[in-house]
Amino acid sequence: MTTEPARDRLTPILKDISLAHVFAGLAAVLPALSVVSAVAASVVLIAMTALAAIHIGLRERLALRWSWPLIALAGVFFLYATASAAWAPAPAEALWTGVRLIALFAGGFLVFTVAGTLGEEARIMVRRALLIGMIVGGIFFAIELISGGAITYAIRDTTGAPPKAFSILFNRTGSVFALLIWPCLMVLFLRRQYIAAAAAFAATCGLVWQTESGASVLGLSMGALTMVGVWLLGGRGGRWIGLMLGATVLCAPLIVAGALAIPALSEAIAGSNSFGHRMRIWEYATGMIANHPVFGLGLDASRHLATGGTGIGANADLMPLHPHNVPIQIWLELGAIGALLAAAFFTVVCRAVADTIDDRNCRAGVMAAIVCATSIIALSYGAWQWWWLSALWLVAAITCAVLPARTGKPGT
Repeated sequence: MTTEPARDRLTPILKDISLAHVFAGLAAVLPALSVVSAVAASVVLIAMTALAAIHIGLRERLALRWSWPLIALAGVFFLYATASAAWAPAPAEALWTGVRLIALFAGGFLVFTVAGTLGEEARIMVRRALLIGMIVGGIFFAIELISGGAITYAIRDTTGAPPKAFSILFNRTGSVFALLIWPCLMVLFLRRQYIAAAAAFAATCGLVWQTESGASVLGLSMGALTMVGVWLLGGRGGRWIGLMLGATVLCAPLIVAGALAIPALSEAIAGSNSFGHRMRIWEYATGMIANHPVFGLGLDASRHLATGGTGIGANADLMPLHPHNVPIQIWLELGAIGALLAAAFFTVVCRAVADTIDDRNCRAGVMAAIVCATSIIALSYGAWQWWWLSALWLVAAITCAVLPARTGKPGT
C-alpha cells in the first residue's frame, strides 16, 4: 500500500482556508499570544497573515482597491528615510533598517487592504473570533498577573529568552490590549450590547493598570475622550483630530520647549522617576534637532547618541536607543522633511476615516484607536521597532475586518 504524499494531503486543507479563516484566526489568537510575548506574536503573525493573504488573493484573483494618496505619502516617507542612510552615523545599518521598513509597510498595507475585501458573513466570523479572543486572552492575562507570570516565565526559560523583571514583563502586552479594545467595542456596539462594552473597557483598563505602562493607560484615557468627542461631532470631529495630530507632529520640538518653560514640568527633570527621565531625554533631543533641523541626523541615528548614563536619576542616559517619543524621533533623525511627510500621513488617514465610515459608533471607535496609538507612541517605543509597527498593522487589519461590509472599504 502506498502512502499519499504529505503535500497531497495538505493541498485540500489549504484550498478550504479562506480569508475569513485567516482574519478570524488572527483575531482569536493575537490577544493570548501577546500575553506570552507581544514581540514574537506581532512579528510572526504579520508575516503569516501577509503570506496567507498573498496566497489566497492570488488564488481567488482578488481585485484590490488601493488608497494611492496614503501609498504615495508613505512611499515618499520611507524612501526618504532610507536615503537618509547616506548621512546617518551607521550608513549600512540605517540602509538595512530602511529596506526592512519598506518591506514591513508593503506587507502591512497589503494585509490591511485585503481585510477590506471581506464580505459581511466573513466579518461576522471575525467579530465572533475577536470577542472570544479578547475574553480568553483577558483571562490568561489576569492569571499571569496574579501568578507573577508563571507560564510566561516558564516559556521564556525554555526558549532561553533573556531575564526580565516582572514589573515590566507585561508592559507591551498592555499596549496591545489597549489597541485591541477599540475594535472589540465596535463589535459590541454593532450588536447593541452596551453594558458588555462598558464591562469590556473597564476590564481592559483594570488589566492595563496592573502593568507599569503609563503610556497605555494614557492611550486608553485619550481614546475614550476621542470616542465620545467623535461620536458627538461626527465626521468633522475626525477631520479636526487629523489636523491636530498633524500639527502635533510638526510642532513637537516647540511643544517640548514650551513644556520645559513650565516650572512644574521643568522641575520634573531633576526627579528620579520615569517622567523626569523622559523630560531630560526630550530636552537633549530638541537640542540636537536645533543643530540639524531640515534633514535630521539620518535614519536610526538615535541609537548612536547614548551618553553613557545609567538608571533614571540625574545621571541617566540621555538617549537610551530612542527618545521614547515618535514625533521627536522623526524630527531628530529625518528633520523637518520627515516631520512634514509624517504629519501629512496622519492628517490624510484621519480624513479618510471621517469621510468613508458612515456608522457613528464605528467611526468613533476607529478614531479612538488612532488616538490611543498616537498617545502611546508619544511616551513609549521607538519609531522603527519592528514588533510595534507589526502590532499596529495587525490591529488596523482586524479593525478593518470587523467594520460593516458597506463601510469596510479597501484602502480606507
